[in-house]
Amino acid sequence: MIIGLRKFGKTKELDGQFIKTIFIIIGIPLIPVHSVFYINELNQIDIGINLKSMFKTYFSWLSLLVALIFIFGAFFSNIFPLSSLISILIGVTLAIISFYFFYYFEKNSSENENELRKLYQNAIGMNALPEYFSPKEAENFQKELLMTLKDKFQLKDWKGAIRNNEYNIQQLPLLFVISGFENRINNSKINQDLYIKLLTEYNKH
Repeated sequence: MIIGLRKFGKTKELDGQFIKTIFIIIGIPLIPVHSVFYINELNQIDIGINLKSMFKTYFSWLSLLVALIFIFGAFFSNIFPLSSLISILIGVTLAIISFYFFYYFEKNSSENENELRKLYQNAIGMNALPEYFSPKEAENFQKELLMTLKDKFQLKDWKGAIRNNEYNIQQLPLLFVISGFENRINNSKINQDLYIKLLTEYNKH
């Protein structure tokens, strides 16, 4: 029996980057610790708990366990409530469902989502969208981006710079990502408008 921490629930894969969730396991995944966005072998970033990755893990393992119960139950027809044939059919069906969730459910993003992720990839080298992050982790990541913006461009009032068009092409990628995370943290009409403005402009480049 395996006891420890393992990553499961691979989802949102694009260009070698994806989400997985770290679980405490005692034979099977039990408790999610946190999800990570895998950038490369050396870089993974904590994104909180990704619900789709967690759901994918639980459903795939649960369907596998139930499948095994039905398949092995077929060999104990004297105590199992269903006939051997029905038990095997149900077990095989659940095993196929489990296989689907392990390997295919939410493996890739939609085409539109991938196009947006590529913009983030070009901007910061990471194609994770802000909505992949929990609000807390999105805020923490945005703080790092704001520090980079301040250190690199000495730009403090980034919202004012966007509203007044007081930014340049070199600042645009970082401002685009920062505004995306701001919209994730505090979804308001003002923040949506700022984000859409930069998304439209950055998409043209």
